[in-house]
Amino acid sequence: MLVVLIRMVKIRDNYPMKTKLIVVSKIKSAPFADESLEYLRRIKKIIPFELVEVADSEAAIRALRPGTYCVALDESGVQYTSRQFSEKISKLLQSSHKEIVWIVGGSYGLGPALKERANELFSLSKLTMSHDLARVVFLEQFYRGLSILKGLPYHHD
Repeated sequence: MLVVLIRMVKIRDNYPMKTKLIVVSKIKSAPFADESLEYLRRIKKIIPFELVEVADSEAAIRALRPGTYCVALDESGVQYTSRQFSEKISKLLQSSHKEIVWIVGGSYGLGPALKERANELFSLSKLTMSHDLARVVFLEQFYRGLSILKGLPYHHD
């Protein structure tokens, strides 16, 4: 199954789709900032990826261009295993969307307008976690998903 999945996904250095993570609030914890930068560095070696920090949910909505596919992280969203998440990433990267944006809410989560604007809700866990931790967990899982698709020796079942 994995071999077929890797062949289906063609992740190229000149990948045309824009992919980004919008985070409501700046990171406050130095260790979380270091981990975020490490996973961001790893992700950018595989696909073009941007991390954008905004002040609030309204600014996050303003940062979304028309036609952007938006996945908001929320504890009420759909949960995936790491392999299922890699398949989700694969489908999104192969879609016709010009831009895919993932959004992590701030201290008080996502505003109602942002949840309504999102094309789908994705949950890292049913547990509530700080937005700093959610950023790191998302980036690590996104890298893990890409590494599964690329056949890199990062994920172990």
